[in-house]
Amino acid sequence: MADETQDLDRLFERLAQEEGSKGDPEEHPSVEILTAYHANELSAEEDARIQEHLASCRSCAEIVLDFDSFLAEPAGEPEVASFEVAAESRRLRERIKSESEPAASRANWRHWAPAVAAVLTLVVVGFYFVAQPDWLGGDRPVTTLDAAGALRSGERFDAVPLSHDLVLRNPSGTSFEEYRVEFKILSTGRVVEVSGLREDRPREVRVRVPRRKLEPGRHEINLLGIRGDQEYLVGTYLVDFRGR
Repeated sequence: MADETQDLDRLFERLAQEEGSKGDPEEHPSVEILTAYHANELSAEEDARIQEHLASCRSCAEIVLDFDSFLAEPAGEPEVASFEVAAESRRLRERIKSESEPAASRANWRHWAPAVAAVLTLVVVGFYFVAQPDWLGGDRPVTTLDAAGALRSGERFDAVPLSHDLVLRNPSGTSFEEYRVEFKILSTGRVVEVSGLREDRPREVRVRVPRRKLEPGRHEINLLGIRGDQEYLVGTYLVDFRGR
């Protein structure tokens, strides 16, 4: 190791002597610049400038070749015969390195892709069975209700699981082009609307309860019929939603 350090010191001493030469046609690159060039740490413009200098300066080219043999090449590798071959060898190593990195990234992605797909599947399945948003399809239990008339003290509330759909019977005997339903939460006065409904059967309107927007407790449900640009109150239903 001591011998190798002495050899490197002699390289730097040679380069310092070249830098101090007064008879050279141009200034030699510094030790730091040649070292950075050898390590491929220069910009493209600076790299090209050093390449051009080395092509015409035998002493600097020999120093870079010494760097190749001393610093870069592993033991037992054949010595590079000329500066042009050394430069081509360095460019080839860099190209192989740059081309191998994306390939490794693709290999890593292929390795993780099945696990990512499995996690996404679990998220979607969990979202369906736990959250069960109201817009998802599928049959749900149904409770059929008759109109209770106007809300009065002591009126009977029908107990209905919040997970059920509702079928509201039209007591008027008159069909309408379209229906709208208002869920009024009696504890807060907040109203949730469901519009664009039509009769599922003659004088019966099926409503998908927006259970994620409602809460357990007593509700007043108003069924409104729409004809042209007019709305008519068809019936009022009293419901005590239970559970979720």
